[in-house]
Amino acid sequence: MSHATNQEGSNDWVALQHKTMTRWINSKIEEEITDLQYDLSDGLVLVKLINKIIVEIADKNPQAKLYSLHPVYKKPTFMLQKYENVNDFLQFVQVVLKINICNISADNIVEGNLKLILGLIWSIFIFATTNSMPSSSDGTSFVKVKQILLEWVNLIVRKKGLNQVTNFDRDWSLEINRPDLIFLGILDYYLPIEVPVEPYSKRLQNMNKIFEIAKTVSIPQLADSEDFTLFVPEEKCIVTYVLEWFKVFQLGTKFDSSKDNSTETAGVFGVENKDVVETVNDLSEKLQEPCIPVHSPEPLNAKKNKVVLDRFIETIVSSARQKQKYENKSLLLCNRTNMIISKIVRNTYYFNDFSIDYLIDSLDEFFTMFSNAYNCMDGSFSSNIKKALHRFATIKIKFKILIEILEEFESYRSDTKTMLMYNNLPELKKISMDIQNSLNSIGVTTVYKPPPSLSLSSCVDNISELTGSNEQKFVKLAKKGIKKLQTSPLKRINDYLKIVEKNLNDAEQSDMHRAQRPMIVHSLDSIDYLINISHNLDYFSRNLEINQSTSGLKSLLESSIDSQHTLAEPNYNVYKAFKSITSNRTHLSEAELTNLLHASVTHKFMNSKSNKVLSFMKLIPNIDLSTDRSDISFAISYASDESDDNNSLFDGLQKSKHNDDRAYDIGGFIERLDNGFQI
Repeated sequence: MSHATNQEGSNDWVALQHKTMTRWINSKIEEEITDLQYDLSDGLVLVKLINKIIVEIADKNPQAKLYSLHPVYKKPTFMLQKYENVNDFLQFVQVVLKINICNISADNIVEGNLKLILGLIWSIFIFATTNSMPSSSDGTSFVKVKQILLEWVNLIVRKKGLNQVTNFDRDWSLEINRPDLIFLGILDYYLPIEVPVEPYSKRLQNMNKIFEIAKTVSIPQLADSEDFTLFVPEEKCIVTYVLEWFKVFQLGTKFDSSKDNSTETAGVFGVENKDVVETVNDLSEKLQEPCIPVHSPEPLNAKKNKVVLDRFIETIVSSARQKQKYENKSLLLCNRTNMIISKIVRNTYYFNDFSIDYLIDSLDEFFTMFSNAYNCMDGSFSSNIKKALHRFATIKIKFKILIEILEEFESYRSDTKTMLMYNNLPELKKISMDIQNSLNSIGVTTVYKPPPSLSLSSCVDNISELTGSNEQKFVKLAKKGIKKLQTSPLKRINDYLKIVEKNLNDAEQSDMHRAQRPMIVHSLDSIDYLINISHNLDYFSRNLEINQSTSGLKSLLESSIDSQHTLAEPNYNVYKAFKSITSNRTHLSEAELTNLLHASVTHKFMNSKSNKVLSFMKLIPNIDLSTDRSDISFAISYASDESDDNNSLFDGLQKSKHNDDRAYDIGGFIERLDNGFQI
């Protein structure tokens, strides 16, 4: 058996994680990728991966309506297009899904920084995992995931008479422990059949057989037997693989741990399965969220007031979701606008006088070398043309960058700018007005105040900065640069072609023509490239003169004929009724608040929309009873849900104190309502 260790090479962990994370991605997107450094560089695989994870989360809650991501460019070819795809993906997972990407940039992914790419994929893996684990709404972390897995494994292996597992590295090494017996114990519990291996046969052979059996129950092979031969196996790789076992056997429905899947005969290790069933059931109970007892005291209000309170709670919950939707979209808009501003500022540099003059000087040198070679076609022709073509290689790179920048700017003007000005901004305005309208309809007349950086005026200022000075400066310098290039030696291409024609018509040079045919063809290809560049410059020169696109005008038409928004007539009785039932009840325990709301809404509402009541409770700030009122604990973690019937947003509103030590601050909640809907 190999005595390899993790110290054999400083990059051993990189190779192991690269293999595991690559296989994990393949198991998700059902597509074969082999190298994360290159296969993720255009952003398309990343988009497929996150959309698959979102679908899996939605499958757990069919009522959820989650965002999905579409690549900015479906077939990116230019480096700038790949960069924008990846940057858009990073903004989406960071802003909408709240995944911590640790300052990883699009450049890191496009340029293939493997260690940072592994960090990004690991963050996505943790996000996907914590949304599939029990009690994920309690802020499940990697530490919590390991704890759950250890409890699950130990409750089984304890009944098998095996050593308890305390970690996911040394305890899973075939060198010093028996991970093969751990896996066989799990199989014996969930698959009470005689596994065709001997517990005390060669350990590596056991592991190979285990991997074969695992495949038959749809456990993806994210690791190899050899990964367990290290003296200290790579923790993340082991956790990733064991987690797949947990998801298939413990969280899946195919293998029901509550049923006796075997006869009374003993399994592989001679232990009755029912003992393990009882133990795993204990774990299952531990992993379930405790239910809040709901009592039914006598009604505190008249029937009319109950209907009013139904409406108040439903409207507040709906408005909170709209508020989150507004702030998510506003943040995306601001980030996207700032990214485009940075890109335009950066691209403007390529059209300054120094850059354009350098390119023109290079063209002068190229055409001078080109002319000299054909005017004196002797033994030095080959070396002279090679020098000219060497200079042309630099010119080609410069023009490639310029054309890509001009194409990107054209796309920005025709599509991105239109989307920002006539779709995204009006949508934000509508959502803001809907929030205001909803609040006004229940008598909450405060004006909704988003964070200053996300306000409508801030979004307008950002777009104005983009479409104003930055865009105008780019257009001005681009037009100036193109004009200089159009009057450069590019304008005299026909003269240089005549020199070639004259030389080729010289019969005395026929032998030289025959000998230098490949080099002549190569040189003419360079001229052909420059002719195409000249045509492109003419096109972009005309295009830059057009300030508006037809698609933009069509979008403007649609936005201009939208119906005017008017505020609904306030119904002050709704808000007044809520204040009435909570008067003299500034601080309530969870049980007290539950009882109060249960008694204050209709039975129909409580039975059919109890999730709205729970969501409403999670919007109320809480305080530590042992401190003064200023010590309010209210941490918000935004989700991407837009559904009125989904609680993922409200599951993100974490209360940091234990139930016994906290009180719901009704007074603080009312203050937040009256102070710009700051809930």
